[in-house]
Amino acid sequence: RARPPAAVGRVDLKYVKLAPDAAPGLEVAYQGQRVLLLPPVKGLAAEDMPAVAGSLKALVIPAELATSEARNHIMARLKPRRVVVYGDPGRAAAARSPWS
Repeated sequence: RARPPAAVGRVDLKYVKLAPDAAPGLEVAYQGQRVLLLPPVKGLAAEDMPAVAGSLKALVIPAELATSEARNHIMARLKPRRVVVYGDPGRAAAARSPWS
């Protein structure tokens, strides 16, 4: 299997390790703006999230990480300007990564 690309055109891609056997997160950068996208990862706690250098324009996270206690850890650790939540928190146990 080939390595994933590090860039698509002028958009830089960085794959971020989240957990030993989990699909990676994806950091996308374009003209100095960075967005971090996290896939659904079973058992990933907010305090386990990677630290990122600099500020994030946006953070895209699954609903299971958007609980009130996780949200505080996420905001303190990653300091995103915006947070986009996807998925259904009621179905979090059924959520799986499309890469697994």
